[in-house]
Amino acid sequence: MDDYHETMAADHSIWAIVNSSDSRKTLLKLATELGIYGDSKLRNALREDEERIAEALVVIMNSESDRAAVLRLDGDAAQSFLDVVQNTLDRGFLPEKVHNSKARRLMIKLSEACDRLPSSLFITGVTGRAEHATFGGGFGDIYQATYNGQAVALKHIRTFHRDAEQRRIRLVCSCFVLFLSA
Repeated sequence: MDDYHETMAADHSIWAIVNSSDSRKTLLKLATELGIYGDSKLRNALREDEERIAEALVVIMNSESDRAAVLRLDGDAAQSFLDVVQNTLDRGFLPEKVHNSKARRLMIKLSEACDRLPSSLFITGVTGRAEHATFGGGFGDIYQATYNGQAVALKHIRTFHRDAEQRRIRLVCSCFVLFLSA
């Protein structure tokens, strides 16, 4: 029975993390409509939620069975989990550096398992992309483009469709997660 309760608690924590982004978006939308978006009590509550999410992530990362459960996520659930972990890393909520490393490793493994990357790796609003690449490499081409009125170098990742090249895609996922988190 104890194992059952531990599994239920782990599942609850994982799904709480998966659902946290949608819940936060809904709350912020309502707060905006009610005119309390900038309220200090709301901001403090949101910060406390982010700290609790970080604590739940630490528990998950320190449990082999919880990590295995995370790696079974797919589709939108996996995407949401990746996004929350990346946001937690970006905002510095994990209490120790060792937790940052564990979070990155978990993200890499989940990215490889579900063939997805954190949404923050993708940008919208790029305009004026040059027709021809300036530079090329094994995984993508570099174009000159404009983003927010500034000239930028844009890496366009090549996609591969054959099963033999799935490993290369996973290596790219690993590379981007490490680069973004560093």
